[in-house]
Amino acid sequence: DGPYAHPRFLGQLEIEKAFSNGFSAQACPVAFDFELNDVFREMRPFGVVNIAGGTVSGPKTAVINLQDSKIAFEGDPQNPVLDIRGSAAVGGTKIQILLKGKIKEPDLRLSSQPTMPQEKLLLMLATNQSWKGLDKTIEDGRLSADLAKDFIDYFIFSGQGRKMAQRFGISDISFKYDEQTKGFGVKKEINKNIEASYDVTQTQKETGTQDTTHTLGGELRLNENISVAGEKGFKQQDRTSQETKEESPNGQIMLKYKKEF
Repeated sequence: DGPYAHPRFLGQLEIEKAFSNGFSAQACPVAFDFELNDVFREMRPFGVVNIAGGTVSGPKTAVINLQDSKIAFEGDPQNPVLDIRGSAAVGGTKIQILLKGKIKEPDLRLSSQPTMPQEKLLLMLATNQSWKGLDKTIEDGRLSADLAKDFIDYFIFSGQGRKMAQRFGISDISFKYDEQTKGFGVKKEINKNIEASYDVTQTQKETGTQDTTHTLGGELRLNENISVAGEKGFKQQDRTSQETKEESPNGQIMLKYKKEF
């Protein structure tokens, strides 16, 4: 509508699939109302593009589910004003995304359930991995074995190790390594509400002998906030040890309640 030099465009469309430089958008309903000024010179757009839903993702990023969002043009086609809202789920963590401001000066705000630092949430979105070892790194300032494992898997093997683990139903693999203790653990999802775990830890004693502890566990999720977990350990003493007393680790049953305050 409007004069030839200043046309106005109103309409609706749906992006079924769109690809650009490895990034994709799918099933995005779009409504637009904007006009072009100075068509024969700079062609400055003014108006709004509304996006009602759909998904966007990159080669290795998490899949972001778009919520009601809009892009407003104020004359510079390279620097529109964004109001993008969405959500993503990475490793059981629900991430809420809010991107506002101009493209050249964006204001990105991330929140999650449970609460995590925004730096970690940004890394999770960019790589689609939970990076569980990052929590320990933040505490003591060192790269943990878990984080190093995730880094190698993502950047060297392109996540193939993680995919293989998921193929066999293993939801998490952890490693422990320091001067006194070495070990690893795995978790396997029986179904969406039941998870089993196995850990083995080898501890170096002052006498020069080693103790190995095997721990079996399980967790039943009753709902999003409440779960019941139990574990039992079995100690395997070094055969070269001269000690006759053997202590078996205690088992325990836990009621877990998760709530944001």
